[in-house]
Amino acid sequence: MRSLTEFVEHVKMIHRGVSDFSINLVEPCAEGDIVTSRYVMSGIHQGEFLGIPPTGNKFKGSGILIFRIKNGKVVELWEEFDGVGLLEQLGMELKPKEIKK
Repeated sequence: MRSLTEFVEHVKMIHRGVSDFSINLVEPCAEGDIVTSRYVMSGIHQGEFLGIPPTGNKFKGSGILIFRIKNGKVVELWEEFDGVGLLEQLGMELKPKEIKK
């Protein structure tokens, strides 16, 4: 899990590289100390983002977050996100690794 400082730097990186960024939690559900939610995010790639120069491409992606809460604070976090799909929307071309014989 990221520290608060790491999280703040991550958010700054997103805001430097993405305009019109939005993230919406969808269908949150809680049971006991576990909270889950699906999320949808979108934006326009206008600056360097994840080391990728700006493309002007719009993107939309979704994922699932699972939190464990203790004493009102998140103590564990799991995330499932389609990072490959995001990279493809930003114009990255994925190629299989060459196998040396």
